[in-house]
Parts: sequence; C-alpha cells; structure tokens
Amino acid sequence: MALDLKETKVMGEGVWIKYDDDVSFKIRYLSPKAGRKLRKPLVKTKWRASEKVEEVNEQLFDDALIDYMVIDWKGIEFGGKKAECTLENKKKLTELFSDVAVFILESAKDHASFIEQKEATALKNSKSSSNSS
Repeated sequence: MALDLKETKVMGEGVWIKYDDDVSFKIRYLSPKAGRKLRKPLVKTKWRASEKVEEVNEQLFDDALIDYMVIDWKGIEFGGKKAECTLENKKKLTELFSDVAVFILESAKDHASFIEQKEATALKNSKSSSNSS
C-alpha cells in the first residue's frame, strides 16, 4: 500500500468506529504530531542537580487526549439517559470502563482503519451519486 501524504483530511474529521452492536465512537486520528501538540503546553521544565527534567501533568494530558480523540458517540448512557459527548462524560466513561479507553486509544492510533473508512465512504458516495443520476 502506498502512503499518500495528501490523503489526511479524514484524519482530522474523524471516522465512526463500532465498539459493539449498540455503541459507536467518532474518533479522530491521533498522529504523533497531534500528540506532541497536546502534550507541549502541559510540560514544565525543572532543574534537578544540574539536570534538566521535564514533568508532565499526566491527568491533564489524559484529559486532552480523550477530548481530542473522541468527537462524538452513539449508544452511551449514564443513569438510563443519553449522555452528551462532553469532556466530563468522556472522562467519566474512560475512568469507569478501561476497556473502552484502550479501544479508543488503539483505534485513534490505527492509521489503517482511517484509510479503510475513507475508502468505504468514497465507494458509498460514488454508488449513491451514480444511482441518483
């Protein structure tokens, strides 16, 4: 498979990825560059014994990551009511269900799933445009 550096638009828009029969997440691709950009403002540099040490507020970094990666969701409820996709609810979800947190992170880093979704969407759009002609 060739890597096309121009084919990155879908990466920022996110793609819907099915977690199970009832739950789906719209996930944005987490590139190394995006990860560094999220991390940079959370790094504090200190000197210890003439050595430069970087400290990162891990909780704020985790919050920034989950907020960046999850754009929207379907099938998430809290207390029997549909949950809005807010930062607070994203944090609550990933704190309560570590398997969901792992799924989101792995999905956001899986470049191939974004390419497959882009190709599937392009195919679907070409079929619907040819059917409407």
